[in-house]
Amino acid sequence: MANVQDAAGKKEGYFGSVRFFKHTIILGSFAIVVTATVFIVLALLRNDAVIDDLDRNLLTGEIVDGRGILVTPGNLEEIIDRLSEPVPDGHYLTTMNLDWVFDTWDTPSRNAFVENATDNVRTVYFDLFLDSTGELIYSSPFMPVGARLEGFALEAPVPAGEHPATVTYHLVDDEFRNLSSLSVMVRLIING
Repeated sequence: MANVQDAAGKKEGYFGSVRFFKHTIILGSFAIVVTATVFIVLALLRNDAVIDDLDRNLLTGEIVDGRGILVTPGNLEEIIDRLSEPVPDGHYLTTMNLDWVFDTWDTPSRNAFVENATDNVRTVYFDLFLDSTGELIYSSPFMPVGARLEGFALEAPVPAGEHPATVTYHLVDDEFRNLSSLSVMVRLIING
């Protein structure tokens, strides 16, 4: 009987002891680490499945839910291979910079360029709109595949400062009729 009372007393003393709290912290930490590890493994497995789906969609040329495809270490080589193929008709690869610097609105830009990449199959032209007013401030000539436009000035006054603007590319057919369009944001920097 003494051993049962002695064991009960030790048990009671253990629950309030520093040793109990140390064991609780160690076991609790272990449980958190195991749980986190399980969640990470599940997340990685789930992401691999998503990446596999993206890779399949990339190979078939499909876009997932209307969005482009995220580049990952698992699909990088396939994306590079895809970029080396000609862009299908109706699609357009933009080659340009996004910050266009002008000393004044009516002097040629020091750095703005737009190129109709050789991977494209259609002639394009673009219109530049000032976002704050919606005003058309530049309209490019037709640019055949491989053409590069640089050193152009704006066609309408834009005050000094930084201005968000939208470049709208228009793909045209052999008779120069619009087939489709694509818009890209740029930042205009007008120094004076």
